[in-house]
Amino acid sequence: MWNHGYWPTPIVATSVLGMVIALGFLMPRAEALPAPMSRCGLYKTSDIIAEVRVHSVTCLGETKVSDCDVKFRRYQATLEIMKCWKGTEVIGQRVLVEWRIPVNAQLQ
Repeated sequence: MWNHGYWPTPIVATSVLGMVIALGFLMPRAEALPAPMSRCGLYKTSDIIAEVRVHSVTCLGETKVSDCDVKFRRYQATLEIMKCWKGTEVIGQRVLVEWRIPVNAQLQ
């Protein structure tokens, strides 16, 4: 039962379709990330641009955003200003920074 036409036999077509479906379930989930900002855009939107020394980083716990039902881990860091290029902070001053990361995010 050799098929000399352009279409594969039903057995081969079913096997290929099964492999494609299986790979779809086995592939890791893709997440959309915003495009990186240009240097100029980052400078305009930043409150502080500085070289810092990290004194401490603390995980404050998990929060849930009600709009999208996603859990986030909240972090807080104490930073000491070593050099400041933008902002009113002075050398030696300590600033507190907070951010959050989705619980299921894979950091690289």
